Amino acid sequence: MGKKRTTTVTHPDGTVSTRKSETRTYTHAVEVGPAPAEAMAAYLDRQAAKLDAAATALREAAEAARVTIQDRRLGGNARDLITHVAKLAGTDVYTWCSADGRTNSYREGADGAVVDVAPYLRDCARDNAAAREDGAAKNRSEAAAIRAAGVPVGSWDVVRWSSRADLAHAATKEFDHLAAQGRPVRAVAVDAPQGETPTAAPSEAPADPYAKRPRVGEHIDTGRYGVCRVLKVHGNGERLTVADRLGREWPVERESAGYWLRADAPAAAETTPAAEPFVSGWSALVEDGK
Repeated sequence: MGKKRTTTVTHPDGTVSTRKSETRTYTHAVEVGPAPAEAMAAYLDRQAAKLDAAATALREAAEAARVTIQDRRLGGNARDLITHVAKLAGTDVYTWCSADGRTNSYREGADGAVVDVAPYLRDCARDNAAAREDGAAKNRSEAAAIRAAGVPVGSWDVVRWSSRADLAHAATKEFDHLAAQGRPVRAVAVDAPQGETPTAAPSEAPADPYAKRPRVGEHIDTGRYGVCRVLKVHGNGERLTVADRLGREWPVERESAGYWLRADAPAAAETTPAAEPFVSGWSALVEDGK
């Protein structure tokens, strides 16, 4: 085994990030710093407002209770509970069902009991709304605590090591979700070994917005729902429909120009056919109890 090469980046506060590798040579890195207290608090307030708006829309749709049922054209017995799809109008809340509107309930305590689809979707929408409202309240509570403390949030760190300056510049776009919190995100040259001068980074470098676009079949770490399999990619990859290890489908949405963290498949991952997603925020507490 060869000797590991040590690469460092010294941050503005004097702290040092270190990377060791036997085979790779790093010349640049993506450095992030702490967010000012007010910037982070404002970010959390914006997220809370998005969650509240989504919750209001869900509750209004649940109150209207307009449900449509469409044939999925799978063939088989129309009484099977997966041959049709039922959707709650005004939302993307849906479930598989039979032609006569019967479905399995997977809400807490239901254990898959067969129920009428209309009240089931209304209850799911209300569950989702409550989860969003809970998330909004937590965001606002955290924002208030951050403002009261008045202390920057986070620390200086390196989130990506790169072998070229242009790669480091392109990689900064993957961390726009941190920039949205008020955290500085920038490409920097690594510390020069003794007696050497660091290579200056170019002022601009093109970035490929599709570089981290997930693929169907890949697994990503969604945070709230754990490691999930990608069922459908919407647009240029900001929104996904994913399935968790129980086969339940969830919509997830990243922050603008954020990134998805790929992961190994869970031991017992299962998938189900894709469907249109809910409209949701990446940091949201979303779609509980489908």
